[in-house]
Amino acid sequence: MTAFGPLTILCIASYEKGHEFLREAKRQGAIVLLLTSESLMKTASWPSESIDEIFYMADVNKKWNPQHTILAVSHLARNRKIDRIVPLDDFDLETAAALREHMRIPGMGETTTRYFRDKLAMRSRAKFAKLPVPDFVRLLNDGEIHEFTRGVQSPWMLKPRSQAGAIGLKKIASEHELWKSLEALGDERSFYLLERYLPGQVYHVDTIVFHEKLLFCNVSRYGAPPMDVTHQGGVFTELMARVGQGRACRRRRKLCCSADEARRRRTANLVSQGRMAEYRRVQRSRNCVAHAKGLARGYDRPLFSP
Repeated sequence: MTAFGPLTILCIASYEKGHEFLREAKRQGAIVLLLTSESLMKTASWPSESIDEIFYMADVNKKWNPQHTILAVSHLARNRKIDRIVPLDDFDLETAAALREHMRIPGMGETTTRYFRDKLAMRSRAKFAKLPVPDFVRLLNDGEIHEFTRGVQSPWMLKPRSQAGAIGLKKIASEHELWKSLEALGDERSFYLLERYLPGQVYHVDTIVFHEKLLFCNVSRYGAPPMDVTHQGGVFTELMARVGQGRACRRRRKLCCSADEARRRRTANLVSQGRMAEYRRVQRSRNCVAHAKGLARGYDRPLFSP
């Protein structure tokens, strides 16, 4: 809520994501608008009870024309006062940022958003902040690339700057293979970067930061590096660490179902097999995470307080 009435939130979803956010936004009194891909019109099961209006963008494999998107949302804003724009998936961050910039709506703009999506921007910022990062080079200047390959021993990783997970990654064994790959990319090569390959375990950290204060942090380790699973086959697994305890407490398999559904299935299996001690451990772990999320949101104020 604002001093002038409920917030109007435009949610951007090129894929079907964010059901719980839509429900929570409506529960807290927001006017919820959803802009999604036209190709999802007949297949998506959106929580319609939590959405005031749904609009569709023409898409090609879930990709929207940026200029057409700006024109479409600007047209919607003629008779709807949009207060916030929220992307419901990683792939929608740039779209939301461009809309905020154009409409001068509060939130991350395009430059800040790049630190969350553009691997070159991430590494450059981390290096500037004196954080350890693998040696890397932008794929713009041939001289810089030659200098990198002479100073950094192969193998190297060729990475798309704005994809997610292990999509598009390629391990490069030699300089000959590198230049052959760059030639195949053509004018698209500037949308990639090259970095030193570092073997080992891969971790990821999920956090919630509000007013420069860390409210929630969760550290997980992949069972196998995502690139190995993506290119060699297998099942994605994670070992999730308890908040503040630094030890593995449960393994979660990422199959073809949502995280909530996977948890429900595991709980049902434990009960059906009579493994009550393990069931109670899972419940305690879940309560710990739920409590941390409650603290992150703040029990004494709504999520969308001005």
